[in-house]
Amino acid sequence: MRIAKEFGVRTITPKEPKRKFFLVFEGEKTEYQYFEGVNTYKSELNISGLIELKPLLRSAGHESASNPKSIIQQLIKHMTETIKSGISCELLIERICDYLFYELEISENSIINSKTITDGLMELSKIKFGFLSDSIVSDVKVVLDEFEEYLREKYNIEHSAELIEEYIKNSEIVFDRSYDKVCIIVDRDKQSFKSDQYDYVREQCQKHQFNLYVSNPCFEFWLLLHYPDADKLDKQAILENRRVTSKKKLTEKLLSEKLIGYKKNLLNFECIKDKIDLAIEQEKSFCEDIEELKTELGTNVGLLITIMKT
Repeated sequence: MRIAKEFGVRTITPKEPKRKFFLVFEGEKTEYQYFEGVNTYKSELNISGLIELKPLLRSAGHESASNPKSIIQQLIKHMTETIKSGISCELLIERICDYLFYELEISENSIINSKTITDGLMELSKIKFGFLSDSIVSDVKVVLDEFEEYLREKYNIEHSAELIEEYIKNSEIVFDRSYDKVCIIVDRDKQSFKSDQYDYVREQCQKHQFNLYVSNPCFEFWLLLHYPDADKLDKQAILENRRVTSKKKLTEKLLSEKLIGYKKNLLNFECIKDKIDLAIEQEKSFCEDIEELKTELGTNVGLLITIMKT
């Protein structure tokens, strides 16, 4: 995982430390755009300027790993492994790929892509240092120097081992458990998020003091609550959320009828920003309990917004 570039425009850092909300999304389109909007309109939404929203996005080569169980496993690894405490060979290589494809903005193609880079560096690590993927790298500088030479000779990629080491240190997720919050925002999609996986994710969140926010059946239900008369929705049909066209499920169809132009990768936040208090209020008529959201229609995203407002 990588810390995304800051939402909005960077402002002067206040003397008082900011409270960080690290946001981890299952879907990195609609949810990202929604919270980008929340960040943009913080003052209008009565959210303190001392709250800093920091989205955590999936690393290069892991973009398709959207299952909540996979996400929580990646998150735990990224929050517990550091250069100082010990970083695995696998995570070190993952961070290198992030640097190449997101910082240097090298374009992926049939020859240079995250998989070929990862496989090549992993094989080099095994031959040169005897590393397996979970081996802890004790001397990062020596390994990065070897990687630098390999990438230059194999792919003509010029980079500095020192700059990569600095990038890795800067990308480490540092937070105060008593002050900051790590928030995982996922859908309760019964087809891809199985019952035992739900229990696993909930237990891991409790163990690591992460905050879990679930929408059952999906984030679109939370968006539907921004419009009046949510109590008149067909609750069973919404919960089942069957496909009603070749491209849309029921919640997407209903939302597109209310929020004109809505698509999963296109959310006009300005159209709903003044309706958030209504959504928070209407959410209370549905399930908000994280254990019961496993099977019941509802969402607790409104609780997250409420915490930001306090």
